[in-house]
Amino acid sequence: MASFLAEQVVFAAPDTRPAAWHFPGKVSTDIRLPESVAAMDDAFTSPGGGRTVILLQDAHTNASAQKNLALSIDHICRQKKDIRFVFTEAGIRDNSLSFFRKYADAATRRRASDAFLNKGILHGAEYAQVALDNDFTLWGVEDPALYRKALADYAGVAKARERFGDYLLKVEASMDALSPQVLNPALLSLVSSAKKYDRGETGLTDFFQILTTYAESMKIGLSHYPGLSLLNEIKNTEAKIDFKQATREEAAFIETLGPESRQEILDSLKDNRRSPGKV
Repeated sequence: MASFLAEQVVFAAPDTRPAAWHFPGKVSTDIRLPESVAAMDDAFTSPGGGRTVILLQDAHTNASAQKNLALSIDHICRQKKDIRFVFTEAGIRDNSLSFFRKYADAATRRRASDAFLNKGILHGAEYAQVALDNDFTLWGVEDPALYRKALADYAGVAKARERFGDYLLKVEASMDALSPQVLNPALLSLVSSAKKYDRGETGLTDFFQILTTYAESMKIGLSHYPGLSLLNEIKNTEAKIDFKQATREEAAFIETLGPESRQEILDSLKDNRRSPGKV
């Protein structure tokens, strides 16, 4: 009841500001990973804790993401010599593949691992063990009974996907109808802008401007959102570009090309200007 009352007070007072949260600019940890490989979101040190748990999030069956996962594990293992276990989902007990090393040299194993990784058969942790020669035990954390139940539940949901889709459309329609009665004007406008962006009706830079304007009005800092800060820097840099001069230089460069290359670039530019996309 108290939370419901507080919610109503906030909705009734559009100028209510959120509590001020001060997030650190950088995560405090002794592990260092190249920015091209991974980004650290958070770190926590438990008072009196003597063990380290590192959680790596990845995109499944995405070759680039899995390669970066493997490189992350490799970097961590080089810095933390006492790493003995890498725990993985969708596996049961010891799934180590280190025994493959005796059958081929490092270069051959890496070529074979690359092929399986690109097909989505091998994941990053397995790649780190087979192709990058890291010594750890690959341990699957799944409970077989629960895993089978999860698969059965997913199969049931998949069969009823169309019915659930219709239901969700009704829920979305109800939310759209109720939003003007529940959300304050500023938040309602933000939600509407987000939907337009999702539908491709608003470009990335325009949506970014909407987000930053809303953040400023609500006194929300961007220090914990490095992507938005970087985009802001890019936007400011872009504002300094002399596009007339850039167009002249572009035309001069195209004139130096052969007829076929010139026509190919001109056609490409024409298509890009016709379909600018979200950016």
